[in-house]
Parts: sequence; structure tokens; C-alpha cells
Amino acid sequence: PEKIGKIAIRKGIPTLIRYFNKSSANLVLQKYGKAKIITATNVFAHIENVHEFMKNILKILDNKVIFIS
Repeated sequence: PEKIGKIAIRKGIPTLIRYFNKSSANLVLQKYGKAKIITATNVFAHIENVHEFMKNILKILDNKVIFIS
């Protein structure tokens, strides 16, 4: 993910290279506002606390949203 993230940044795509948690969710809200689309590929199998993950996803999602997993 870090390599792809650096490529995205070079192409001008707003990108944070960090683990998704409460701190990064708050940073997303402060820096970019609510998200309209979130994608997550092969993440649920690697998450220790799914409830905390989803709580942070819901925190940053706009009212009219798409969450793809």
C-alpha cells in the first residue's frame, strides 16, 4: 500500500499513508471532510476489532454514501 500511496500522491490524488483507526478517521474529517466513497479490499480478514473499524468508517461517511468491501 505504501508504494501505491506514493504513486497516488505524485499523481495529485489526496492520500494518507497510515493505518485506518480513530486518529486517521479524525484526520480525514479535518483535512478532507466526509467521504462519498470508501473502498476496502481484503481488510476484514486482517482486522482485530471489526466493530471499531466500522465505527470509524461510519464516522467519516457522508449521508449519501458508497462503501465497497
